[in-house]
Amino acid sequence: MNDASASQPLQGIDHVREQFHNLHEFVSVARAKLDRNVWDYLIGGAETETTVRRNRLALDSLAFRPRVLRDVNGTDTSTTFLGRKIAMPVALAPIGSIERFDPNACVSVADAAGTFGCPMFQSSVAKPDIEQTGKVVPNGLKIFQLYVRGDQTWVEAIFDRAVKAGFGALCLTVDTHHYSRRERDISKRYHAASSRDPDASHHQKALDWAQVDKCKKKYKLPIVIKGIATAEDAKLAVEHGVDVIYVSNHGGRQLDHGAGAIDVLPEIVAAAKGKASIIIDGSFCRGTDVVKAIALGADLVCIGRLYAFGMAAAGRDGIFRVLELLHDEMTRADSRFSEHQRRIDPATLDRILDVRRKIRDRGRAARQAIERVGNVLGDPRRIELEMSDDAMQVGIGRLENLLDPVHQFHVRIAAQLAEHRRALDGLVREAVQLAKQRRTADFTHAARAPSRPRSASASRHRSSALVSARRSPSQVVHPSR
Repeated sequence: MNDASASQPLQGIDHVREQFHNLHEFVSVARAKLDRNVWDYLIGGAETETTVRRNRLALDSLAFRPRVLRDVNGTDTSTTFLGRKIAMPVALAPIGSIERFDPNACVSVADAAGTFGCPMFQSSVAKPDIEQTGKVVPNGLKIFQLYVRGDQTWVEAIFDRAVKAGFGALCLTVDTHHYSRRERDISKRYHAASSRDPDASHHQKALDWAQVDKCKKKYKLPIVIKGIATAEDAKLAVEHGVDVIYVSNHGGRQLDHGAGAIDVLPEIVAAAKGKASIIIDGSFCRGTDVVKAIALGADLVCIGRLYAFGMAAAGRDGIFRVLELLHDEMTRADSRFSEHQRRIDPATLDRILDVRRKIRDRGRAARQAIERVGNVLGDPRRIELEMSDDAMQVGIGRLENLLDPVHQFHVRIAAQLAEHRRALDGLVREAVQLAKQRRTADFTHAARAPSRPRSASASRHRSSALVSARRSPSQVVHPSR
């Protein structure tokens, strides 16, 4: 905790502690207090929300390999970030329009985070003014995050205000060239972005590395780039002197069908080569999630929706209680690992990346094989057989065993293909045999019947019967079925 903080005592914290014993308990209370539009704004994502689900799936797919019989009495979650000591490697992420969850907005966030001893971000599209937020717990680490809505002069004017207000770092968000299609809002005709100036958005679209260089040159404070999702961009960030790489897909709220955030973390850590600090966010909501990210090389984990649940449920005290419970979970998980286990060494990280590349390659080949099967057989269930990218997410604790299941998948597909072919061959033989039987029966009946003139209608009926007997195999129905 931050004993040196200048915040007011948490007056209602004992009541909040009695009410909330688990992190998930905040969710139902927050849902009851928020109207449908605000709730959907909080939990929703872009379009099909596939990226939202992949963020969580990627975390759930990672497994621990804990060691035992080691003295863990000295477990300590505290660390340093940007030269500041913090209670645990967790920060409160920037949330636009955060005043929808609590009228005190970023004042509540800064107070809870500063009192607990964690960093916080303030979004440029959140209230109140940064000067007011800066006065809350003055010695707490605050980072100002900017959406660019003007030219370089405009950017510098706002950053100058943040510096003067006591913020400890400056952040540019770089993955919001367009406001995304949030279909939860669109389907209700709710315009969550109506307050934004559409004429100013072209400045965000024009943002490039040259502008990052200008900010880096002018300001002594650390520069954070939020929205990095590939190793290639991480390398560029390091080349341009960026101090902090913020790995993020905007919580799945910008680009649909992106990779899970923690899935791209290893390659970004490898690309940075220790020359920049690493922050990550994306569906982190348990202490074990934080431990996983730290093990894979992150320096700091940002939580967003999680603390917004606490904020909506119980204001500042709710945020503080979320941090308490998260700290407790992290302490319990972290104590299962020795010091050298908490970070994966570079050699192991390279092995992880190599195995994941092989898995992706084999998965791509498997999907192509399935498509060929579907094209040959015209099976309407083809899409149910496809191996989606989600299914390729795997536990880090079982990476050494992953190639065998992929091979077994190939074997199953080959077996299914052979089964389909056998079934098809059987239907064809059955159809041919049935057609022969029906033709034999027709001719035998004709031979035994007394000879009489055929009418035109009878001839047409006879032709129709023969055509019916020659139906395609897919139309033949066996009498016993």
